[in-house]
Amino acid sequence: MQVLQIKAMPDLKSCHIVFIPASEKSRAREVLAAIKEQGLPILTVGETDDFYQAGGMIEFVIENEQVHFRINNASARDAGLKISSKLLTLSKS
Repeated sequence: MQVLQIKAMPDLKSCHIVFIPASEKSRAREVLAAIKEQGLPILTVGETDDFYQAGGMIEFVIENEQVHFRINNASARDAGLKISSKLLTLSKS
């Protein structure tokens, strides 16, 4: 496993998973759009309130001091990814 900080959108081609932290919220839509435009099969994960609504695939959510997650399965399918049905049943709606 290698962790990279993406400085330019062409760098995304070497990624399998992209995590967009809250500190990069201003770039989230740009990164998600670049991944979609390039047709890259990259799992996108974020932690901002509107991440999965913006086209991200997995959004971490803190509720009652516990970490939960939401899944945008349509975005995953559009990227050619299949999310396990077991994982889908664990996600918040």
